[in-house]
This record gives sequence, C-alpha cells and structure tokens, in this order.
Amino acid sequence: MNFQISTSILLLLIAGLLACQQDGSSASEAQVTPGGYAYEVHLSNDGPKAQTGDWVYFNVYWRNDDTIQMSSVDRGQQPFFQVRSLDSAMLAKANPVEQVVPVMSEGDSLTITIPLDTLPSRPPGFEQSENLYMDIKLVDIKSNAELEAEKQAYMADLPEVEATVTEILAKFKAGNLGGELQSTESGLEYVIHEEGSGPKPRPGQTVSVSYYGVLPSGEMFDNSYKAGRPIQFPLGVGQVIRGWDEGLALLPEGTEATLFIPAELGYGAQGRGSIPANSDLIFHVVLEDVGGTNQ
Repeated sequence: MNFQISTSILLLLIAGLLACQQDGSSASEAQVTPGGYAYEVHLSNDGPKAQTGDWVYFNVYWRNDDTIQMSSVDRGQQPFFQVRSLDSAMLAKANPVEQVVPVMSEGDSLTITIPLDTLPSRPPGFEQSENLYMDIKLVDIKSNAELEAEKQAYMADLPEVEATVTEILAKFKAGNLGGELQSTESGLEYVIHEEGSGPKPRPGQTVSVSYYGVLPSGEMFDNSYKAGRPIQFPLGVGQVIRGWDEGLALLPEGTEATLFIPAELGYGAQGRGSIPANSDLIFHVVLEDVGGTNQ
C-alpha cells in the first residue's frame, strides 16, 4: 500500500529539538523537565508510569499560540517509542517527549514550551512567534509481554482470513456472488461479510484497518497480520490507493468486507513492487476503528 510512515517523521521532528535547552529562569512557577523545558500539566490521573522497556503511545500537537500547525493525528499515525534506561545526564539531553514521559500515566496530558530563539531555524508557521508549544497526550503504555500477546492474538485470525479470501475470490471468478456483490460508479466492487454498527469514516478521519491483499491469481502480496497489528492512516487525503479511500468510506466501523479494486483505482499502469502493471486487486478488510487516534 502507498502508506506514508509518519511515526519516524514525527520523532525526527521531536528529535530536532534536542539542542533547544532552556535555562528555566523564567519558569519559576512552571514545572521544568530535566533538560530545562517548562511544561504545564493539564490532566494527571496519578496512574502507573511507564517503566524501562515499556512502549508508550502518544499524540502530539505543534501549536503556535492557539493555532495548531501540525499534529500526529493529521498525519494519521500515532507516534510511539520504547522507554530507555537513562541516567540524569542522558535524560537532560533526550528529546522533550522522553523527558516528560516519566511523570505521565495513561490519559495524562501536558504542554511543553519550546523557546524558538533556541532553535537553529524557525519552522514554517512560527516566523513571528516566541514559543512553540507541544501538546502531548499519553494514550497507552504497554509492556513487551502485552505487545507480544496482542500480536499473537491478532495473528491467530490469519488462517480464517486466508480461507475467507480463497472462498470469496473463487465465487467472484465464477460469478456466484449474486446480490452480495455491490458496485460503485467508479468500477469498485465490494462484498460486506459482516456489517459493523459504528459510524462511517469522514474525509480526514484517522482509520485503523486490518487487511489481506491478493492478486486475481490468489497470490498474497501484502497483509497487516505479518506486522501483528492494523495500520492507521487518514482517509480520503491520498495516502492510500483510490480504491481504499473510496471503499472504506462506504463501511461503518466494525465492518468486515472484501474490496475488488480495478487497476485504475489501484496502482494502474506503473504497478508497485510485486504488483504487476494494470493489475486488479482484492482486499479483505476490517475497519477496526474510526477516529481512534483523535483523542
């Protein structure tokens, strides 16, 4: 799929602030990170904190006063990292998010203030500003054991998905889907196996999708199960093929379906990787969540 991996971009942007150390002299009433960044806690649940080796998942918004210039939600993929074992000197040099995570529990939110005159250059949208504000919400903390258990449970669905794809593809080729097969004006065709009860995604909303993709021959070319988790992306903004943007918008949250995507709504004449030029695509999809990272 044509996914833009934004987690690494987000963390690189955060890491780009490493050299921006504040002396804390003007933040006598604010809390201060080990590296000298002033921060303000908005919500503290006083719950368990992340331990070394745990994985933390968060949302981040880069704000110019009251205007959000960029966010992980808009980019469509929630950033995360594994908590490192850092002594006080290393922690003071770590990126701002790593510095505040030790004081946060799930659901906590806070704002870090980055003085822009400490940056080597001002990012776009901040030319006339004094500070860049990073609003952070810690969404989840997971241990390695929890992640592995979730991955194994997720991958356990693979044999059933493979069997469904084989059966539905055979029926499609034989013309035996009858009234189950629906179509759109663009040429997209789809079958709903189980309809969910949630909302349909709106353009720009982040969706979480499990998928298994095959060529008309039945050869699998990609799936989310090998990674052990669904993928996330904003719908309707061109980060995925047109057949996905159109097809997933038709499905309520929780729906399991198969999309039959003509080549012109897929990768067209250029193909992609193991996908030949002008190849139709078949995707078994489950719309797991709509808007789940917009919290």
